[in-house]
Amino acid sequence: MNSPYIEIRSEQKLIDNNGELLCPLCGFAHNHMHRISLRAGEEHRDEITDLAIEIEGECGHAWTLRLTQYKGRIAVESTARSCSRESSTSNDQ
Repeated sequence: MNSPYIEIRSEQKLIDNNGELLCPLCGFAHNHMHRISLRAGEEHRDEITDLAIEIEGECGHAWTLRLTQYKGRIAVESTARSCSRESSTSNDQ
């Protein structure tokens, strides 16, 4: 299946000095949450092991913020999907 997105792992700063989430591709601060998914643990069904938030930035990028728990430790990861929305937007003048 072909996807319009290209998966990119980013080391960009995720939170600015004001505590706002930043786009992991360009650092833009205006982002919108679209979908949240939760996954329960296999051993402890009442424990959430994975929380994923799909985010679209006003910069045109789409990305996922993920928190994953394993043995009491929580990892934070962002996976950016480079979006070609800019090329499909019309220029109104």
